[in-house]
Amino acid sequence: MRDKLETTINKLSKSCDYLDIRVEESSLIHITVIDGKLHGLHRETSLGGALRACHRGGWGFVSFNDLNKLEAFGELAVQQAKLCGHGKTRLAPVEPIVTDYATELIDSPHNHSLDEKIALLFHYDELMKSCPLIVNRTTKYGDKKMRKYFVSSEGSFITQELCDLYLGATPVAIHNGYAQKGKVERGSSNDFSVVTNLDEKIVAASQLAVEISKAAEVKNGVYPVIMDPLLASLFVHEAFGHHCEADNYAEQPQLAKIMTLGKEVASSCLTVYDSGLDLGTRGFVAYDDEGVKAQKTCLVQKGRLHSRLHSRETAALLDEKPTGNGRAVSYRFEPLCRMRNTYIENGETSFSEMVSSIDEGLYLLGCQGGFSDEDFSLNSLYGYVIHQGKLQEKVKGATLFGNLWQSLKNIKAVGDDKQVFDGPGGCGKKDHPHLAVSFGAPHILIEGLNVTSQ
Repeated sequence: MRDKLETTINKLSKSCDYLDIRVEESSLIHITVIDGKLHGLHRETSLGGALRACHRGGWGFVSFNDLNKLEAFGELAVQQAKLCGHGKTRLAPVEPIVTDYATELIDSPHNHSLDEKIALLFHYDELMKSCPLIVNRTTKYGDKKMRKYFVSSEGSFITQELCDLYLGATPVAIHNGYAQKGKVERGSSNDFSVVTNLDEKIVAASQLAVEISKAAEVKNGVYPVIMDPLLASLFVHEAFGHHCEADNYAEQPQLAKIMTLGKEVASSCLTVYDSGLDLGTRGFVAYDDEGVKAQKTCLVQKGRLHSRLHSRETAALLDEKPTGNGRAVSYRFEPLCRMRNTYIENGETSFSEMVSSIDEGLYLLGCQGGFSDEDFSLNSLYGYVIHQGKLQEKVKGATLFGNLWQSLKNIKAVGDDKQVFDGPGGCGKKDHPHLAVSFGAPHILIEGLNVTSQ
């Protein structure tokens, strides 16, 4: 494989400014059990690759499955680049890397049989079924083993052996016509055991779904809101993380003006990182899909914008350093600026101190999705009313929304209890499918959020 890739690179790189090749060998499995029946079983083994060529600032991209035609595909990518290029190729410099990396596995999912994985899902399904008023049950599992090759015209040759796995269990309760989900979600880049021994959590999630379905709805209003670590994680990812992806700035000039390094964008108690170094999380990457070594990047330091998330091209355009965020869903797609594990760093306030500081407010937990632009919207799973510094009755999930930049400055406290989350989902961008990411946060307190019942 190496000789073939290097021979192609050496021959074709003479006719363009830059060229790289990615090849991926992978095997994956997806299993879905719905209401006690095996609803889906998908197994796939694939071998494919992609060539990127850049010439005078124009890019050509070709994905392929036939390695015997590698040179012909490369010539096509170079031809595309030359048709598009009318300026100057600018890529932030990086040192060539030659290495062979293998993820250190604690418990490989490939040491466990298909029958064992299916039995695990049916076991979790039975646990959800045993809870009264649970009327629908869905359990999903997936794992993927990858060997990735990256070679560039600058001299890099990187091989990586990577793993990804996830499980999600979703019980649904109905009470008086109101449907309420519960959730248990786990994922990892190196440890199958994170999806086992979840019996107590799945039973608790089923019971919680029933309790929430019977709870009162939130009264619409403007409140100080404590977000639990999961909801705060979604907030930092959706409401802020995407704004740090530097390839967005070409399409949103106004965002580039807002996202000026050193500018105060949030409360001084907020510090945010994006890291590819957290082995075990689904956001872990040893090297990105441009051959850049993963690193930990501080995005916000004590309220001030510190860095952005870059590909090599965006780093050159903004005269900054690459951050290792050039990520592709697979060989079928070109790399974009994508998050990895994005999280709020611990602060100094305990959860009990946050609660006691609120006269009338809400404590909202869990997440059911959201979106963000200048304004954001997030959906919690459930919550509690806070009255005179104490948690009171449980309430159904609520939608909270506000202006992103004002809400970031309205963060009044950041907790000391950070958690990191890996679920079965991922992060989508443009027309590219979801890519595995992680996120984390402690509890955070934000004043002046608009809250409505779902």
